[in-house]
Amino acid sequence: MPRKSKLSDTEKAEIRRAYATGTVRMKTLAARYKVSVPTISRIVNET
Repeated sequence: MPRKSKLSDTEKAEIRRAYATGTVRMKTLAARYKVSVPTISRIVNET
């Protein structure tokens, strides 16, 4: 059974947009969304 995502698709899109600007670090996004840095990394590197 797949795990329930803590983040909505909208939040994931916001994270990708914020990271793409180059002004926000993964650590900052992780703290803002209360997830781990590896989770942020997976989101921004999804294809």
